[in-house]
Amino acid sequence: MIRKIVIIAFIIMASVPFSFSTLSAMDATDLKYITEIYPPFNFEENGKLKGIAVDFLKEIWIEMGTDEQKIEVLPWARAYKMAQMKKNTVLFSTTRSPARESLFKWAGPIKSNPIGFVARKDSNIKVGSIVDLSKYRLGTVRDDFCESVLQEKGFDIKTLDRVSKLSTNLKKLKNKRIDLVVNSVEGTFLALKKEGYNPDNYVTVGILSDVPLSYAFHKDVPQGLVDKFQKIIDSLEIHRKKILDKYNLKEQTQKTLQ
Repeated sequence: MIRKIVIIAFIIMASVPFSFSTLSAMDATDLKYITEIYPPFNFEENGKLKGIAVDFLKEIWIEMGTDEQKIEVLPWARAYKMAQMKKNTVLFSTTRSPARESLFKWAGPIKSNPIGFVARKDSNIKVGSIVDLSKYRLGTVRDDFCESVLQEKGFDIKTLDRVSKLSTNLKKLKNKRIDLVVNSVEGTFLALKKEGYNPDNYVTVGILSDVPLSYAFHKDVPQGLVDKFQKIIDSLEIHRKKILDKYNLKEQTQKTLQ
């Protein structure tokens, strides 16, 4: 009996180092990369996925000595849920907010991302504070960071015009079915141009928040691998700025509505 116990204990102890070594051997090729269409950070052009976050990720892979990996494009709500439920998943570009901090492991930043309110210029909407927004119809992307910030500011999510993708809200804005699109300011104006609208006919009337976008890893991804991503990101600051220049963007701090 004692001999059997000793043998079982030996087997259990021998298996522990193996499991640790398996985890530590995990690398960038073992991850599933998912994103949404969110210009200028991730978008498709002529059938190819590109953007600030995509280009930066490719630079990270090069530094890791890793071949380019497949990136799956999904609607935001589905991608956001998958990143929390499915192991070894990386979601980008994800706003790193206090409310989300404990939901993922993080590496970044990719870029600051001013979230604002975009209106038709001919609407003559003036917004001086958050309170002023209550009289307008706000269009949001379902489960996007903007919605959580609006809720923190006291907005009832039931009063928002929620859709699955930004292009739907741009069409509603053009047809005066909503008053304001709540989204990344840079992304909204690029999307307006991409969808065939004249950006000069639209204006930003206020900033909701200005927080960084990052790569969000499922919580079970080994911390050592996340740290490796972060170390490489830190070493690629010059490359990151060159990518921003490529898309004619700069880092800048925005004053938010109170």
